[in-house]
Amino acid sequence: VNALLGVGRGFLDFAAAFNLPFIIHSSVMPSDVWSQAKDILKVAAAAPHVRFCLAHSCRFDRECLDRVAELPNTWFDCSAHRIHCESVQLGLANVAPAERRFPADYRDPTAVLHALAEAYPRKLLWGSDTPFQSYVDKDYSLISTYAEETACLHALPAPLRQAAGHDNLLALLQLKDESVLTRA
Repeated sequence: VNALLGVGRGFLDFAAAFNLPFIIHSSVMPSDVWSQAKDILKVAAAAPHVRFCLAHSCRFDRECLDRVAELPNTWFDCSAHRIHCESVQLGLANVAPAERRFPADYRDPTAVLHALAEAYPRKLLWGSDTPFQSYVDKDYSLISTYAEETACLHALPAPLRQAAGHDNLLALLQLKDESVLTRA
């Protein structure tokens, strides 16, 4: 992602010229050199004329979530939310370590989403990346269904649900004609 500030600058220019946002997979694992949430935020700060959405709730990294809240051109989505909550419970490295993690009860994904929506009411998006997911490797299997993910969203109070499921997405997209989202 850092290449966007150098050899990849043309992508930022293209996005700005056509008013297109970036939705970028984010990671906090040190071994993932391609999509560090902090690096995405560095690019976003250097390109205030382009909008960015960081996928996967910045893996619950509180510092990154707070930075998203500060930058007017950034949002985050909660794609694969339940899997990431389970990752916290399993102590996996794909989520922020405890000392950097957004404070919430990760045994209850609905409560986590509610806490994120309250803390970042104008920044949380639901479903911009894959709203459900499965991840399987030799040591564990993490699976979440669309129904389980939407249950977390639908459990939010109406104003937070409206913001996460509608208003914040429209703020990110800045569509000239919002009816493109509802046309058959």
